[in-house]
Amino acid sequence: MQDIIAETTKCEFFFPNKIDKKIYSKIELALKGFFNILALIKESDLKILVVPSSLKPQELMLNQNFIKFLAKKVGSTKHSLEMLRGLANAAGAYHCYKVILLLDFVNVATVRHEIFHHLHENILNRKTKIEISRLFDKCLSENRVVTKNQLNNVKEYFASAGEYYLGKGFYGLLSGNKKLKKKDPEIYDLINRILAGDTSLF
Repeated sequence: MQDIIAETTKCEFFFPNKIDKKIYSKIELALKGFFNILALIKESDLKILVVPSSLKPQELMLNQNFIKFLAKKVGSTKHSLEMLRGLANAAGAYHCYKVILLLDFVNVATVRHEIFHHLHENILNRKTKIEISRLFDKCLSENRVVTKNQLNNVKEYFASAGEYYLGKGFYGLLSGNKKLKKKDPEIYDLINRILAGDTSLF
């Protein structure tokens, strides 16, 4: 976990005294939900990078040193610029290849959501991805949607389900976790196995 956080703090070099340091504790808290598979996440070469929300997108894209730093992580300057543009249009978070890019104001749930995207795209095996697609189709046909975001595509279905599994929601009659278990028990059980480190899924 500390290796991932250490990589994140390197962004301060490009934005001195601009990044809200509270983001590091949020990332650390988010990663704790993946405790049993942190070794897999580390081996997958995940990078979580942060930029200051106090700067406008145009200002971020003018920071040539950061653009070059990001390009080394995602493969090209074109992809790094796409990420910064995407960040401006998203809810403070964007992922590409093995990099999660965050604005420093995002909450823990958003970080978790992006980590689930990374799991889906880079860590889970083909058989597990096929099963997630089957559950997505079933969710749509049987109206088992927990959040409207899940309707977008199979990737959002899985990431949103993971976010709810780890407790997103208000504590009332149904917390996020309980709501997911009730509405979509099969994806709930699969996420439970993933976070427990079931090796057949990776």
